[in-house]
Amino acid sequence: MNRAPVPVPPDGGTGPAVRRQGGALRVPEDPARLALPEHWAVYVRVMRAARRAGVDFAVGGGMAISLHTGMWRPGKDIDLYVVPSAREAMVEITRAAGLADYHAVQPYDREWIYRAHGEGVIVDVIWALANRFGEVDASWLAHSAQARVAGEHFAVLGPVELIWSKLHVLQRDRCDWPDLLNLLHAAGPSLDWDRLVGGLSGDEALLAALLTLFAWVAPGRAAEVPSRVYRRLHVAHPAPGPSSDSARIDRLDSRPWFLTSN
Repeated sequence: MNRAPVPVPPDGGTGPAVRRQGGALRVPEDPARLALPEHWAVYVRVMRAARRAGVDFAVGGGMAISLHTGMWRPGKDIDLYVVPSAREAMVEITRAAGLADYHAVQPYDREWIYRAHGEGVIVDVIWALANRFGEVDASWLAHSAQARVAGEHFAVLGPVELIWSKLHVLQRDRCDWPDLLNLLHAAGPSLDWDRLVGGLSGDEALLAALLTLFAWVAPGRAAEVPSRVYRRLHVAHPAPGPSSDSARIDRLDSRPWFLTSN
């Protein structure tokens, strides 16, 4: 990772699969499980314009989590990750697509994100982490997967980059760790753990805490993570147990939130 300031549960049905690190992306037969048709049309308009302009990007956020895990949650926004040098070009693309700066509706920090809105959706252009811990670099895009939804091809952030982007989001009014627990269940055993840990120099303890919680809710699945990862992070290897522990999962939230099967 380029460090700064130094540089609904799945139902088992999936569509065409695309290979990536961690297995195959889960692509829904019905794209409405990712976004309503009118919203999807806006996203496609922006993504196609970016490709025509030669601006590389990868989809992140909730849509990427859904594609990696198969837990569908249609939203009203899409996160497009770009390298910092491409941010102005991508912002201009959103304007040309008829979207306006969301800052006039609700002020936000434009040092790491540009929020474009219109037609009932928000298109977030992101080039850095909100806490300035890192910036998007070319390797983020190089490690992305290629998805195809409703005939539209686009890049999706890989699981390592998604963890980097969400690990520090642990706030009173928002926490991305449930997303990360599901991502670990879906892709944890085959992650590039060396790259993941290497990009967190100084914050390995935060990843260790996430891995500890993962081993508590899904001991059987967590046991499939290589032992060397536990040793490196100074985390006890999980005791034998089920792939996911429904009693512990419900203890955290009785509403459906955790991927209970691959």
